[in-house]
Amino acid sequence: MAERDYLTAAVFDANCFGYGRPDLNYLEFLARRLAEVGIETWVPEPVAWEWAQHVADDWDAMRVRLGDEHRRVKKAGLSSFESPYGDVAEVADAFLVKLGELSNVTLVPLSSNNARQGLRDQILQLAPGRRKEGVKTGASDSAWLRDVLDRTERDVARLLFVSEDKDLRAALAAWGYAEPLTRPLKDLLATLFVVTVDSGAATQVLLRYLLDTLPAEQGANVFDVGEAPDLQSVVERIIDPPEESPRIDNVTISRVTKLAGIVSVTVEVTDRGQPQGADGGDGEPDVSKRGMYGQFEQKSPHTVQATVMLLADAEAAVSRYDADDRYVTTVTTVPDVLLRANMVFDLEAGVVVAVRPEGEVAAFGHHDAYDDENDAYFAVLEEIGDLVPGLEMSEKLAMSESFDEEINGRKVHVEYRAIDAGEWVLHVEIDEHEAELSCWYDVGARVWDGKDSFDMPGAYPMSVSISASSNPAWALSGWIIERLYG
Repeated sequence: MAERDYLTAAVFDANCFGYGRPDLNYLEFLARRLAEVGIETWVPEPVAWEWAQHVADDWDAMRVRLGDEHRRVKKAGLSSFESPYGDVAEVADAFLVKLGELSNVTLVPLSSNNARQGLRDQILQLAPGRRKEGVKTGASDSAWLRDVLDRTERDVARLLFVSEDKDLRAALAAWGYAEPLTRPLKDLLATLFVVTVDSGAATQVLLRYLLDTLPAEQGANVFDVGEAPDLQSVVERIIDPPEESPRIDNVTISRVTKLAGIVSVTVEVTDRGQPQGADGGDGEPDVSKRGMYGQFEQKSPHTVQATVMLLADAEAAVSRYDADDRYVTTVTTVPDVLLRANMVFDLEAGVVVAVRPEGEVAAFGHHDAYDDENDAYFAVLEEIGDLVPGLEMSEKLAMSESFDEEINGRKVHVEYRAIDAGEWVLHVEIDEHEAELSCWYDVGARVWDGKDSFDMPGAYPMSVSISASSNPAWALSGWIIERLYG
């Protein structure tokens, strides 16, 4: 790749990570991947300071939020949650030390001359100086842009900016530079490494790893999915009764419990050779026998990316008044939250040796009731129909109400059964095991207004026979994957 070969460094802007909060493990992973192809990873010093300030703000918010509970625990004579940091300045300093210790990451120091130029741009409102809500800004961006350009002898084509900031491009244009190469974080690896759609072998490796690894506690550095910005609002909708209006804080993913789907598996084509079929040639892989993973067992390493659907437990601190009018805080677990995560897997000799999230995780609430029986059925086919490797349920059920298949050596029978009053059952048999997803009409959802009546939302609930999941369709999908590939 000529464009890649000419690059000197990838420069990380403060906004490349969600909410300006860096993921140092992922940054180090990216730096290692870039170093393998001779590209350096640069973090300008003002960017590092901005990250430090955001992390310190989060620490301070956490300290304030836990203040009341902290004092109550101490009054009870127990050890409370103590931070090793005394104030936000110590937090910022500790973060900067951690950042400086990362392998293959270079902190680009701020030069005094460029700091002066940046301040001048801000005061005189020269690009990238501008007003933000009436306040002059831009000194930081101006200064660090000049610093990284100095390191490449003003050759902007040798830099890839990991950023979505339009002001950066505007500043370079105002200074007379050509359009720079910029990419959002999620597209960085795809820009620098050629990838190909997996023909089956890599998917088998990932299935084996995920089924062996889950459930996984978060924070244990085994299978951590990263941040889910939507999680707070999702959990609030699930556990927030309008009549109680509790305060809900500290919402986190505590445990990933089940793989519910996998899609968009791509394999990096490295300079060490093109991926080949699992039969050792160029054909389709033989995935009929567990353990046959072709090039992934014969060559190493490989990098594989995939989108996975997961069921997870979330935890939240819920504060409300009890029957005695006391304000009580309890930790509540919300099971079966649905997550969609883009993950990067490092493979060596057919084994996953490292896994990292790529970008933020999307969180979704419970889907266990619909307004119409047909809406429910087609939603199931749309959501899970194509996320079980080899099954292709949505396509096959669109042509017939039942089908038989042999997948990974297992006999599969899937059948849609319509019942009176618009109710239905999706019946799945895998060898001697059975599961059913049922949809029925809730007569209690009918509301009468004189002679007229109508159904309340969610008149057609669903359940699955193999668990009491609040996400029954996704629980069924997870069960199918376990039976086919476990």
